[in-house]
Parts: sequence; structure tokens; C-alpha cells
Amino acid sequence: MLEILQVAVGVLILVVLVLLVIWLFRPSRKRALVILGPVLAVLVVILLAVLALPNYKLNLPSGNRVVATESTGLKIGIRNAGFAAGNYSAAYALDSIKQSDVVVRVGGRSTAEVSVPLPSDLAPGSHTVAIGDASFKITALKPAAFQVSPLEPSIKMAKTGQQVTVSADVMNTGEAPGEFDGVLYADGRSYDAQPTTLAPGTQQTLAFTFTSNSQGKHSLRLGNATRSLVVVKPIHFPNGHYLRRTVSGGRGTLTITNGNSNDGVVVVTRTSARNVPVIACWVEARHKWTVTGIPDGSYWVFYTVGRDWNTYTDGFLTTTRRVRFHTPMRFSTSTWTTSWSTSAYLYTQGHVQWSVWRITLNPVYGGTARTDDVGEGGFPRVP
Repeated sequence: MLEILQVAVGVLILVVLVLLVIWLFRPSRKRALVILGPVLAVLVVILLAVLALPNYKLNLPSGNRVVATESTGLKIGIRNAGFAAGNYSAAYALDSIKQSDVVVRVGGRSTAEVSVPLPSDLAPGSHTVAIGDASFKITALKPAAFQVSPLEPSIKMAKTGQQVTVSADVMNTGEAPGEFDGVLYADGRSYDAQPTTLAPGTQQTLAFTFTSNSQGKHSLRLGNATRSLVVVKPIHFPNGHYLRRTVSGGRGTLTITNGNSNDGVVVVTRTSARNVPVIACWVEARHKWTVTGIPDGSYWVFYTVGRDWNTYTDGFLTTTRRVRFHTPMRFSTSTWTTSWSTSAYLYTQGHVQWSVWRITLNPVYGGTARTDDVGEGGFPRVP
């Protein structure tokens, strides 16, 4: 179109020069005007008609960076430099593959905007966009993607109603900025949210405060990171409460003194079944209790001291000691009869003797009993 205008202007200038030459070297001015006047008028009309024709120019998008799989289209501006309105029509191709036809009405001396669609599966990288004879490059960026580090609770096990801080690092591994929803899910339900906008390649630490009044294992999830947190309900029993007792009827006794500032549980098992408690007794801090009616036999005696006993773990939430006495305790009962006589009578008397053991759950000066520390796996479970 520009070439047509240039030719028209050139012809007009040539005509003007010819007129000037004729005018300067005229034999007759009147005759020159008669001959060249109509020609000049026709050329002016042609020039005006040429200037009125639509003349399109593309205003290409700036930056030419889009987000792959997220951008729905490219906005292209079409400028009409002519005075008359017209319909712009051209083929739209992406990487030499035709996508669609672009057809838009553009007013005279105005600009129309059209959006050309991008495939939903546009791959990251460089692409060539062609509209008619015009082409340009675009770069498809990897969309924002968020990687969450393992969730880290401030404690491994919590009490009901106790506040636990749960934190994790979130990184944007994509090439475009994006917003991470920051939703912390607890047992499949939204618990809290911290929406966070992250630039490409940056990370941020998110910290949540989690509290539950429900005992049990709770599943926490933030993005792709999951973690289980156990919440327990502490129980306090009265002194001498039996958590388990399956033997009785004997004469043996075991007196327990707990001189610690924490409560204790004494567990008794037969030597033939070390991991099966037959007696489990609660002894309060700074208290004493005597277990009676222990049948004859050989027994291992364990004890643990701590805080916040709970039925979820069948143990203390915080354990200060797990101990087993070094040698088994033997309980036995002996009976015998003594007799004596006088000149008038014969006397007999029966005797019974049974085992009496005394232990303390805290070190004492002069104590002779040896103990061995026991790991969690080696301590009998008290169901």
C-alpha cells in the first residue's frame, strides 16, 4: 500500500513540475490550463482515493512472554492508517501450523484489538507466531509450581488443647510468579490458610498453629507435604489404681515408694513371659502403695516414671525413666508346725511365712538393688 502512495505522490509531483515548466515557457497560458487542468483534477481525485483506502499495520505485543498452559491468547493491535473502514483478514499460524483466520473490522484512522488463541498444552520454550506476512517470537514460561518441604511440628506428640507450631518451606520452581494457596488441611478439611505470592526461584517459610481437642492421629497436609501428628488426652489415676491385674490369691507383698516428683507405674511380669504384665499399678508422686496377694513364683519388676499418662500410647507422654530391676524377684510361701508338751498336754502351733519385698522408684542412699535402663521397645506394654 505504501508503494502505491509513493507512486501517486511521484506522479503528482511530476505533473506539477511539468505544469511549472509549461507555465514558465508557455506560448499561451490559457491553452496550457485548458490542456493540463483536467489532467491535474483527475490525478488529485486518484490521490485522494488512494489515501482513503484502508492501510493496515500490526501492533505486536510487547515483551512476548506468556505462561505456558495458563495464557489463553495473545492480544494483537491492528492499526488502519487509511480514512476508510475495512475488514482485516489474515491467517494465524503457530510454529508454521495454521491455527485459525483472523478477521476483524477496523474503522478509518483507528485501531482494533483481536485475541489469537494459544493451545492449552503449549509447551514451555520459544515459539513463532505468524499473522499474514508478519511474524514474531514468543517465549512460553513454565507456570508457577510449588514444592513444599516436609512439615515439621514443634513437638512429635501433643496433649489435647496444646498449641503446636507446624512449619514448612515453600519454593516456586516455575519460571513465572504465582500465588500458593497456603491451605493447611487437617484430616482432609481446611484448617488454616496463608496465601503467598512467590517470584520464580524464591522460597518462603510458612508457620501454622495447630490445636486439637480430639485424641488420636491427625493427618496434616500442605501442598504436596503430609505429616501425622498424635494428640493424646492425659489421664491421672488415684494412688494404687491397677491398670492391669490378672493374678491374686497369694500371700506375697510388694511395697512401692515413689519419691519422685512425677507419677510412676510399676509393671510385674512372670519370668516365663517377660512382655506380658500380670500386675500394673499406679503410684502417685511422693506416695507409697503396697501390692498384696501376689502368688508364689518368679517375677520381673519394671517401672516407669513420667508425666501425662494416656491410653493412646499406653504410656507417659513425657517419660523420664524406664527401668527393670536387674534380677527377678522370687515370691514364696512356707508353712511348718512346732509342738511341745507338758506332763498333762501336747501343744502344736502352725506357722506361715511369705515373701515381702520393698522397692523405691528413686535412688536412695544405701540402696542395694541394681537396675537396668530399658528402651521403649523393651518395656512391657500396658493395654
